[in-house]
Amino acid sequence: MRIKTIANTLAPLVCSASILLTFSDVSHASDSDLASLQASSTVPVNDNRIAALWSAIPSLDDTQRIQIRRDCTASYLGGNFWLTAHHCVSNSPYMDGFLRQSDGDTAGIAAIYTKSSTDDVVLIKVGEGINADPF
Repeated sequence: MRIKTIANTLAPLVCSASILLTFSDVSHASDSDLASLQASSTVPVNDNRIAALWSAIPSLDDTQRIQIRRDCTASYLGGNFWLTAHHCVSNSPYMDGFLRQSDGDTAGIAAIYTKSSTDDVVLIKVGEGINADPF
């Protein structure tokens, strides 16, 4: 039942993303055009509905050292669930990492729910530590 509910929740979001990709500016962009895309603003966002996604990655040359890397952002949906892109998380459903808001609130990743390996959307469930308003 839980998987069916998540799939039903993600379906409208995936449809919206598919519609966005049909715009001519995106659908006719070359690989070099896409590589040069960047955010329109570098001003930090102070919105408690958005958090930075950080991952903890073991070092390849020193297994005792962990590298912390900011990967993407996530948007709060409610009930400790956050939405982000599939390419932002590792293929493991047990990725070590956390979300951090601009006010410093932090929560560890408890679970990652994927719709499929081809859909670029995932739900992240976090533990306690972040106070956010859903979109």
